[in-house]
Amino acid sequence: PLSRHRQARDIGRLDFSCPAAMSMDPEKRDSIWRPYRDACSEMDEPGRYVPFLAYEAHPPEGDRQIFFKNYDEPTPPSMRLPLPQLEQHYDRRDDVLLQVHIGGAPPRWDLHRPRRERLLEISSGFGNAEWLLQKALHLGYRPAICGASDLHLGLMGGPRAVETFRGRFGQKYPLRQRDAAYGTGPLTAICSSELSRDYLWHALETRRTYATSGARIYLDASINGQPMGAQVPVRDALRIHCTAHACATIERVDLICGTYRLRTWRPGTLDFAVDLSLEPAQLPGAWIYFRLQQTDGEYAWTTPIYIEHPSGVPAADKEPAWNEDGPLNMRPGAGSAAETHLAQL
Repeated sequence: PLSRHRQARDIGRLDFSCPAAMSMDPEKRDSIWRPYRDACSEMDEPGRYVPFLAYEAHPPEGDRQIFFKNYDEPTPPSMRLPLPQLEQHYDRRDDVLLQVHIGGAPPRWDLHRPRRERLLEISSGFGNAEWLLQKALHLGYRPAICGASDLHLGLMGGPRAVETFRGRFGQKYPLRQRDAAYGTGPLTAICSSELSRDYLWHALETRRTYATSGARIYLDASINGQPMGAQVPVRDALRIHCTAHACATIERVDLICGTYRLRTWRPGTLDFAVDLSLEPAQLPGAWIYFRLQQTDGEYAWTTPIYIEHPSGVPAADKEPAWNEDGPLNMRPGAGSAAETHLAQL
């Protein structure tokens, strides 16, 4: 754990991180958990780097990451504890966050629906999961979004190492392993005026976050001057603003409202800013967020701003769905030497 935090701070140049314990041996939980706490204590340096304590839980109802504000937390319960018991164990504590994790087993909200899902992983090393955000929003959750690498052997914030125990067929099928591994991958950005534990935690609780698939994109959005994660009543026209500074040319920026894509811009530049005003009848949803895509395939998303229609959500007027993008163009590739082995496969 200590070397991971050092990698995060000195190689990855991250302001904060939370390398988490995963699948702890039930008989060795104390001896495993202690070095994680000690590493946080040694690396805690407000203004330069803030480490957080966390672990991954594997209840039958879908994986969750458990984050703690403070690093004096005692050894957690079994990682296989059913979600209702896990939820009861932390009992609405304000210094604990449960994050919906998409890297392993996705959430089984049909089996158990927690009182609150405060943090949701929209992107991990396994891919992007905007559909998961949409599903959570439909269920009435109002989470902050995050991105997480879900790496196990790589460097925090650096290039990912080859994992010989993984591969396309996974650990369950150890033959014919291939595929080196995905990159370090997604990141969480916390919008805070101070790099300290209290300020970062407050920003997480108030949903002042955005996520990227890995690129260090700057992204910000507001409605009527209210920041990402805020709740805004819809009485008159909403003043919507977005600013972005990308790491590669911006291919497109989409404005999503509810399940619809209201606007698309194709700036073709590194920087982007837009101000627009939309009337209540033009807002067919209870949430608004921006999605940015670079030409190199990297993405970023803002945490939704939650809008409240006093007279109910208006019907959509022929707007495309949030994930509708026309017919898929499967351009033929140039081929490769691997094609000669297709018959054998």
